[in-house]
Amino acid sequence: MVLPFADIVLLASSTGLAMIFSSLLSIFILGETFICKYDLTAMVLIAVGCTLLVLQSHIQHVDLNYAKVKELLISKKAVAHFVFTICIFTATFIAYKL
Repeated sequence: MVLPFADIVLLASSTGLAMIFSSLLSIFILGETFICKYDLTAMVLIAVGCTLLVLQSHIQHVDLNYAKVKELLISKKAVAHFVFTICIFTATFIAYKL
């Protein structure tokens, strides 16, 4: 299996730029209110996320087979990330309900 990282990076970058551009269009053309606290923060986070994705991506294609993918999914690092994500989700859910 070949993972096309260049395609994923291109998709993420264009999607991030599209979100920022649509926000700016809604502000300037539709006359929506620009709330700096929320809008600017969201735009900065989108831009930083796309930039980090581009900087951390592989340039060459990576060949993976079933055994390699399975090994990556059950590695200690992957399990730790999954547990951390569940903890953050649970804390967010509890904070929202309180």
